[in-house]
Amino acid sequence: MLKLINHHWQYRWERFYNKNKWHLILDLLFLVLIFTLLALLAGLSIYKPALNLNNSLSSTVANTPIDLNNPPLNIETSLATSSANIEDGVNLKIILTNNNDRALNKLELKFSVLLNDFSINRVELINKTDTDILINDTDLILPDLAANSKREINLKVYFKNKNNDSKEINWSLNDSYSINNQNFTSEINLPIVRIASVLSVEARAYYNSPQGDQLGAGPLPPLVGLPTNYWIFVEAKADGNFSDFVYSARLPKGVEITGNRSVLSGDYNYNKDSRELIWRIPLVEANLSDYRIGFEVQLIPTANQTDKILPLLSSAHYSAQEISGDKIKINEDSVSPDTNLFYDTINKGQGEVSK
Repeated sequence: MLKLINHHWQYRWERFYNKNKWHLILDLLFLVLIFTLLALLAGLSIYKPALNLNNSLSSTVANTPIDLNNPPLNIETSLATSSANIEDGVNLKIILTNNNDRALNKLELKFSVLLNDFSINRVELINKTDTDILINDTDLILPDLAANSKREINLKVYFKNKNNDSKEINWSLNDSYSINNQNFTSEINLPIVRIASVLSVEARAYYNSPQGDQLGAGPLPPLVGLPTNYWIFVEAKADGNFSDFVYSARLPKGVEITGNRSVLSGDYNYNKDSRELIWRIPLVEANLSDYRIGFEVQLIPTANQTDKILPLLSSAHYSAQEISGDKIKINEDSVSPDTNLFYDTINKGQGEVSK
């Protein structure tokens, strides 16, 4: 091998190198380059790094900064109505939109009431198909929200009123979630809930007043063919301001109105032809107790009414407009006064007609 190399060297020296030294220089440079390339090739064959393109891509996506001015989760909310009775609760619609290319994990929604006048009593899902949503007290724990997806949630939210003078509920929704173990939280104000004011009207019949004074006249229990007189008092109460209050009722067969009356507020009229009495008040103000009328009626039972408890008013109802809202209140009087005198502690239960 050495002889072959020596022979080749002698040949090239006599042929090229002895005549022109540049041939020698070029050959030496090529020889150095060949050995350098061989060394690099040997080094690369020893170093074999493990490449994971999927992890590299995930790492790039995970480390992509998120614009906090445009968070991945967008929340839209709306109420079915801005005014509600507190015992009925409010219908709240929530639309969640994931604008990110990654799923949102550990998604939770929490309600907060901003003032101490109210608290959240309970939260219910309206759509029974939302079985994957867990309600923990009043908090919602949701499943993962897929990338670039949207979900609608319909809830019924009930409140407790700690201050009857307060009529507005200011509340907020706090959301929390994670993307690739990076946690995010935000808070949005929910639409204000205005608690509808309550107007109640009650009609009570007496023979003796709550103080024991005799107001009525005639036999008790009532007797067929004989007149028995009763006093009926109607009172309106409200925890808000109402306008255009109207109360009306009709007299049943066998009941007539006398001329005795007591009108503390408003206008009272009786139409003899229609047998209808009407009580009007232009304005019923909150928490006042002077909206009352009283009038005397006379009952003469007939033979076919024997052993019956007879109504003293019929078709009673009232209406008014809440001043701070746009809702008309129309209610039927659920308890009409009768001869059994439910509120008369002295004569209660003596309502059946006798012969």
